[in-house]
Amino acid sequence: MSDRFISLVNMTTVTPGKSVVLDEFEFSEIRGLVQDVQSKQGPEEKAALRKLIQHMEQNEGVCLEINELTNLQTILHDIQEYDNDAEMKGLLDRSLQLLNKHQLPIPPDAISLIDHFRPIFLKDNRLQRLGNSNIVKARTSNWRICPFDPIITVPGAPIRPMTLEKINKMVVKKDLLIPQFTDEAGIVYCEMIFSNAMMPEPNFLSFRVGIVDADLPMTESTLFLAGKNKGGISYESNGTLRINGHWNDATDNKDKFERGSHIAMEVNMNVVPRTLRFFVEGRQIARYVTNFPARIRFFATLIMEYDSFCVQQLCKLNKPIGILREGDVECRVNDNMYDYTSGMDER
Repeated sequence: MSDRFISLVNMTTVTPGKSVVLDEFEFSEIRGLVQDVQSKQGPEEKAALRKLIQHMEQNEGVCLEINELTNLQTILHDIQEYDNDAEMKGLLDRSLQLLNKHQLPIPPDAISLIDHFRPIFLKDNRLQRLGNSNIVKARTSNWRICPFDPIITVPGAPIRPMTLEKINKMVVKKDLLIPQFTDEAGIVYCEMIFSNAMMPEPNFLSFRVGIVDADLPMTESTLFLAGKNKGGISYESNGTLRINGHWNDATDNKDKFERGSHIAMEVNMNVVPRTLRFFVEGRQIARYVTNFPARIRFFATLIMEYDSFCVQQLCKLNKPIGILREGDVECRVNDNMYDYTSGMDER
């Protein structure tokens, strides 16, 4: 497994598409600190743990990557069994508190689909999965959509063939879009967190989550925006909902989200019309989407170099978390947004 880059830096203006010059250290340093916590004793062990705590306190992305790429949690629990030092106990408690901050159990009676998570990279060397984890990180600055398996489908829904070979002279990535796993799941809940361990400041450009038609012809274009273009729906970090070629502004400031926020989507394929609901920190937003295809994928879009998203939960539910409330606003997708015979209207 290759070492990943993590840094704590002061960042000024960053332009999409251009490289960023950063003071950085490699994730191998984090691995070395984890190994020191496991193998050292006394002052050296405490010093390593203090450094890890400092990194984790400064950025959620460090916590997420430590959880996904190391066994630090297991090491800390083992130390708790035999170490009675009061200072060490405080360091252990603080470390576990930080690591567990974003570790959420799946709802009761839910069935996890996380083992079937497979990110799809439409252009080489732009996005990268960290090891076999649920984290995807941007290697360059530019909008990059990352749809991922599993496909969620209505039972018996037909697969619609991709007839377009190119869109705006770019090749449709048919081979990459062949699913590795499809589930007739009914109700699926997907929760993720965005982070950037190199840039603690808020994004001035929006990142996005949403769904795309599982039979959508996709290329490596950075111009594609689900909801503006045909084939999907986007929910942006500024609270905007992209649908039917237009945008729908946030109805509440709480609809906006930042790095470190828990962002969730729930599709209910059992009802007519099918519904998609969004949640920010567990709060269901008022706008919800109906009339989307019978086969879908979830996606996330990254923008800045070293941006990442981590899929925290991906599970089938027996009953929906989202409910229809007074004041909720239905946003219905037009049928022509999933008709690609006349092209994709890509701008």
